[in-house]
Amino acid sequence: MKNIILIVIFLISTTSSFSQTKIDQERMDRDIEIAENALSTIIKQKFGNRSMWIECKATYTPGFGVTMRLPNDNHQWSYNYSYEKGFGFNGRTVVAPVPAVGVQGGNSVIVYRSGDDDDEEKPRKSSSGKDKEKDYKDSEKEREKAFEKAQKSADSAKAMYYGKMIDASIEFIVDYGDLFSQLPADEKILITNRGEGGRFYYDYNNKQKRMLVTVEGTKGDITQYKQGKINRDQIMKQIKIVNTESTNEVETDLELLSSILSRLYRSDLSKTFYTEENIYYERLKNFGVIYYMSAYSSNEQYRNVDRNNPDASKDRGKLWSMPTQRLEGLTQEKRDKKVIELYPQFERELKENIVEYAQTVKSLKDDEMLVFNIQITKCVGCNIPTNLELSLKNSLVRKLAAGQATKAEVVAAINVKKGPDQ
Repeated sequence: MKNIILIVIFLISTTSSFSQTKIDQERMDRDIEIAENALSTIIKQKFGNRSMWIECKATYTPGFGVTMRLPNDNHQWSYNYSYEKGFGFNGRTVVAPVPAVGVQGGNSVIVYRSGDDDDEEKPRKSSSGKDKEKDYKDSEKEREKAFEKAQKSADSAKAMYYGKMIDASIEFIVDYGDLFSQLPADEKILITNRGEGGRFYYDYNNKQKRMLVTVEGTKGDITQYKQGKINRDQIMKQIKIVNTESTNEVETDLELLSSILSRLYRSDLSKTFYTEENIYYERLKNFGVIYYMSAYSSNEQYRNVDRNNPDASKDRGKLWSMPTQRLEGLTQEKRDKKVIELYPQFERELKENIVEYAQTVKSLKDDEMLVFNIQITKCVGCNIPTNLELSLKNSLVRKLAAGQATKAEVVAAINVKKGPDQ
């Protein structure tokens, strides 16, 4: 009798737990729309501009939580020269884009002209020989000085922009995070300026720096704060903030890991998905490194269409080849079936390869992160994720290299975040 009671209690608790974690998608969609609007409103208030353009997009990932993405104008943080007649030797005007609230795309322009520091422009006379060379050098110095001034101003504007973004994000999570009414206690609310899947090709020739900002809190902490179990100072300490910038240093060990993985996932070596391009990375100060990869499964061969009998469904549609499987002439259905079959193996082997070859990285500190953002091959209706993010602390890799942990233990410690299913 006692055993029967225990079984009944177990079944009731299990059913209750299941019902609590089941998500009503329609209600979640509603909560997301309300939350997007709320965060946008708070940001506008921070800038004192109710009519500014700001777009916030949120997605829910079961097991992780809600990711809210804000505009990322990092690719527009560039400086360039535009030419203007009438000043010295075709003197240049320095143009520095800075974030401008209220403007779609987030940029306005601050202009500094060579000679702005002077009370008035000094007349220049034509010269030749040494005098002309001296004038040219002086002109170059003035232009560089103007450029540095513009860059400092843009850096200051950028810091202000992201400072306000962080303040607004913290305020939203602490005061309005409960708008996500169905979110389980252990799931997160993450606000970031990174794009979907973090896709970014790093341009080593571009000297400008990208900013990475993420603000993260858990629903459980928010609930405790709302219930008065912790005070505001305590929940503020629970909010995790990453505010860092990319560096332009090319580090040999990071390049080596990129090269190893790029070769390992070419179609002639990979047994699952493959890449057709280099795996790019981005070094972030006091954070770690992010690697970016696109994983493909197949190539479209040709369209098999019987023009004389267009209604014959068996002759219509695409045919595919899968290089890593040495397969050709696959129908869409057979191709998709194979993709679904290969995905678990791809994810498992990728984790093992990351742990194995990350031991070549020497330049990261123990508390810095190794992050891998992977865009997954397109397969509509296959219920595999659109993207995959794998991350682990470098200290775990060092323990493996020192024989203080096993490969299986480090693989199991990898944090996995999957994007929405396709």
